[in-house]
Amino acid sequence: MGLPREVGNLVILAFAEQTGRSFYLDGRPEEGTLAGLSDRLELREWKGPPPRDWDTAVQRAESIFCVSVSPLLKPTNVTALATQVREKAAGHRAGCQELVHQLREALQRVGRTDAARLQTAAATVALLDRLAATDGDGAVSAVAGAEVATSEAAMSGCLTAAAEWCAAIKGLNWELVDGVSRLPDARKEEGAKLADQIADALSADEHAVPLLPVLKEAQAKAVRLLTTAALPHPLVVTKVPHSPPKKGAKSVRSGERVELTLAEAVEALEQLKAEQAAGGTVTVSLAWSIEGGGTNR
Repeated sequence: MGLPREVGNLVILAFAEQTGRSFYLDGRPEEGTLAGLSDRLELREWKGPPPRDWDTAVQRAESIFCVSVSPLLKPTNVTALATQVREKAAGHRAGCQELVHQLREALQRVGRTDAARLQTAAATVALLDRLAATDGDGAVSAVAGAEVATSEAAMSGCLTAAAEWCAAIKGLNWELVDGVSRLPDARKEEGAKLADQIADALSADEHAVPLLPVLKEAQAKAVRLLTTAALPHPLVVTKVPHSPPKKGAKSVRSGERVELTLAEAVEALEQLKAEQAAGGTVTVSLAWSIEGGGTNR
């Protein structure tokens, strides 16, 4: 009483600092300043999180969620950290959950079980689920006590890129991947190598193997391999003159087909066998070409 307002505020602020009390306005933490100390403020004793948990939470909030707050252990700073971290978690939780599902299915298809990318995604989802289940200052304990399966940097990358990774995995043409793994002869090794590249990208963390460019390039290469394998190799066809019908025989129908695969030739012969079974006399002239380095025909 009787002191200038700024001096009175200084006395109150000093008392609050020495006794570990904090200012609240309508039940929420409020920053008290020398020039603005409202008469509506309530001074309460505040027991915040353990200093060690707070230091860990501040560091992880920045490294995982890209949230920066003052390292001073004060109610306003704790509230700021909890609020911002929860907002980030809520915005990315569904995408990370879907990523875990997509990765598990994809890794099962390529026969991989020990996958760092999946471990990171699962640890990120576990943290986001814990944050969704907490309120108040509980976010500090959730962040400080979170399991880091691989690295905080990997979790941060998972948090922000989960939706893009999901889209890339969903867009991967698994028929192409399966097709290159079954390529014959010289292309068999190329197909196996390409399948391993896809499996490695799905398994490794992003800092080790970037997922999007690897999947994009692998799919393009698979198309090239399969297209090359499907290109027909030209046959050298020797023209064989048709023999005239035997005496007393009448030519009903004749034809010629070239550049057939073995399967197509067998099918054509089966049709001719059916003609013969129906009472006709079939005469066949054969011409073929065998080439090395191509696909079986």
